[in-house]
Formats: sequence, C-alpha cells, structure tokens
Amino acid sequence: MLEIIANSKNVSVAQITRIAIKDYVAKTRGEKDLFAKLAAIGRSKKVANAPRDLSENYKDYLYGKIASK
Repeated sequence: MLEIIANSKNVSVAQITRIAIKDYVAKTRGEKDLFAKLAAIGRSKKVANAPRDLSENYKDYLYGKIASK
C-alpha cells in the first residue's frame, strides 16, 4: 500500500512514512492518551507525596484498579 501511495504521489516510501509519522504525532499531541498520563505521573515523582509503587502498579494508575485484576 505504501508503494502504491508513494508511486501515485511520485515520492519515496520513506517520504510517505515520514509524513504519516508527522501527521500521527501532530494528531495525538493534544490528546490526553495513556502515554501522556504515564508521563504526567512520572513527572509527579518529584513531589514528596507521589506514588512510590508506580513501577509495580502502573496499570492501576493508567487504567484503574479493575484493569489489573
């Protein structure tokens, strides 16, 4: 599929891939996805009352307690 798109636009597959990645990052940049939530929790580790069990229970923090059971 990438080759077809690249040929139709007269560009390389690498260029199509770069454009797709750039578009995906731009689309998800403003969204509060799970990775952004995890990063926010990680940044909170600098705070004295941050969760000490984050590395063991990260699924609980991302998805809630039910998801890890």
